[in-house]
Amino acid sequence: ALAYSRSERPDTVEVFLRNRYPATAIGVSPGKPKWSSAFLHWGLPVAAALVAAAAVGWWLRPDVSVTSSTSGDAQIVPPAEAQDLSQTDAPFIEALLVAARQAVEDQRFVLPEDDNARERYREVLISEPENREALRGLRSISDAFVERARAALKSGDPQAAASALTIASETDASNPAIGVVSDLLVAQGDALLTAARVAAATGDIDQATSALARAEEFVHIEPTAINAVREQLAELGLEIALLDGLAVVDSHIAAGRLLQPVGSNARESLATLSDEYGGDPRLTAAYERLAERLLTRAAFATAAGGVAEAEFLVDAADSLGVLEAEVDFARESITTAAVAADPELESAIADEAFDNPNSTAIDSGTPADADNELELPAAPPQELVTAANEIEPLQSGSGPASGAEVAAAASGGSSAKSLEELGLQRFIAPTFPRRAQRRGLAGYVEVAFDINPDGRTSAIEVLGGENAEIFDKSAADAVRKWRFADRPDTIRRVITLRFEIAE
Repeated sequence: ALAYSRSERPDTVEVFLRNRYPATAIGVSPGKPKWSSAFLHWGLPVAAALVAAAAVGWWLRPDVSVTSSTSGDAQIVPPAEAQDLSQTDAPFIEALLVAARQAVEDQRFVLPEDDNARERYREVLISEPENREALRGLRSISDAFVERARAALKSGDPQAAASALTIASETDASNPAIGVVSDLLVAQGDALLTAARVAAATGDIDQATSALARAEEFVHIEPTAINAVREQLAELGLEIALLDGLAVVDSHIAAGRLLQPVGSNARESLATLSDEYGGDPRLTAAYERLAERLLTRAAFATAAGGVAEAEFLVDAADSLGVLEAEVDFARESITTAAVAADPELESAIADEAFDNPNSTAIDSGTPADADNELELPAAPPQELVTAANEIEPLQSGSGPASGAEVAAAASGGSSAKSLEELGLQRFIAPTFPRRAQRRGLAGYVEVAFDINPDGRTSAIEVLGGENAEIFDKSAADAVRKWRFADRPDTIRRVITLRFEIAE
């Protein structure tokens, strides 16, 4: 192949290979050579390099002749071999095409990077940009990846489809089939996003969540669109949770579980919903339904002579903060029924100041984490400044008319703090219930509550006590109005509110 004279060199690569590698050595017949993959991997590149070197040597050889023209001027005439360069490139291009065909047969379309059909075809086009076989070869590789994208899309794998389309476009960007499948990919992703939006709008969280998860796999969909639907689903989830909670409340009311059993009644369920959803008007309507049922029971109890039970039910309705006029009317009805049953009560009732709000006791307690409200006027009552485990009496109200004493006790061992040490800024004494005064009842209530960083109280819970069913509302209402100084964290306290009859 490197012989100086062209007549001594092989005419084609095929002749060179036959002379260099006999047919029996490479396992093909002499008439139709077929080279092994090992030879194609190593032999063809070497042969191509040899051919290229021979061509360069031929082109540079100083074998030119000088002739004389009729005018007598000397002319340099190039040899005949240099007059057709395409003939010298043909063996190199053919070798590349053979390698490309073999790579296609071996399914080496684009991998490995340095030995695949696409690279061989591209090398052919560098030497011969209009080579039809190379152009057809690149289109066939592109078509193959378009079909892969179509199959991936049909099987529900949009990421694989997008990856295959990318390879198809890199191989032959002018392939019209790429745009068709790409449009199908975009349409499918947009349809899933629309389905998620529609399902969210109609309240179908499961369907919306499923469609949104599938839509997220389509790379053309903007994250902002996904996040918008996700936020919509979060709001929908809260709405559904509220509706479910209200349904539970209504089921408690319908079943008569208004205040009992503990942990599963309408009042406790409403309190939980109020902590989560604040002043939603649907909660107010539920509170009114509960209050109406409580007042209805109170009316039946009054008619049956159960004054104490009626007062208890009216107090419970009053604690809900709704239907104030109806609650006042119920109290008047109870008083009228009580006087009718015992005329001597009329003079006693006239002498008592039932509207005095000051007549109870407080007690501070065990540390924990939480958040609530308390406030004292500029200086809290001196009796509130107590040491751990001490109890000091605190007279509240405006004299014996209220008939109540308030005691403050701090529990929880040496780590306990008095209310003043906790930053109490506003103190509201509990109201001594009228029915307890009329009946001469005393008792105490243990109340747990959180003091929040903003000084407000929350998570108020009556733990028990003596005659707690009478005093629990008054105790909880008072604690709810307390305010403390701002603090860095939330703590929990337990107090004992004592309701005692003054002697």
